[in-house]
Amino acid sequence: MEILQLIKSRRSIPRFKADPVDRPAIEMLLEAAVWAPNHHLTEPWHFYVLEDGAKARFAEIRRDFRLTLFPNPQAPEAQKAAQKVFEQVLETPVVIVVTTRVSPDPTLTEDDYAATMMAVQNMLLVAASLDLGAYLRTGGLIHDDALRVLLGLAADRRIAGVVYVGYPDLIPERHRTPAEQKTTWLRDVTPPPESLTDPLPDSLETDGAPRS
Repeated sequence: MEILQLIKSRRSIPRFKADPVDRPAIEMLLEAAVWAPNHHLTEPWHFYVLEDGAKARFAEIRRDFRLTLFPNPQAPEAQKAAQKVFEQVLETPVVIVVTTRVSPDPTLTEDDYAATMMAVQNMLLVAASLDLGAYLRTGGLIHDDALRVLLGLAADRRIAGVVYVGYPDLIPERHRTPAEQKTTWLRDVTPPPESLTDPLPDSLETDGAPRS
């Protein structure tokens, strides 16, 4: 499939069939991920494919986190919603937790996070090319200490998101605002004040740095 058409046809898939996903397909997603562009080739990502007991524990963590979002976690509607989340995770064929590096340098941390999300996009596109559905979730769950404990994350790691993968049970229709409405083409510009033309500190100069 032509790459632009693949990008435009990809969807976030909220519901999956029960059919299992073969390991070679999962490995293709991960292989695509590590070829994302990343500043200075830091390769900040690490992936956790949750299987069997690990996925069951993740389902518990997501259920318990869901309960914290209700004023009264013991209310019937809260318990019902939490149980639904628990079952959805168990029924999801593949759960991949994507992590990235946290650096003492905030600029590098930001670059590494951006690179990791590009790695996720590679995963989503390859999934679409294999007729798989995928869904990236972030939100408060990725900051849950229980999830960090499950993964055994070091202090210099953060969770960027969780990718759910399976064969689509439902493909939603979506649209995008045309690029022309989100784009400004600049030609002649007013010179900035002198204070804005001073050279950047070495730590912020990035032009010419290796990026592949």
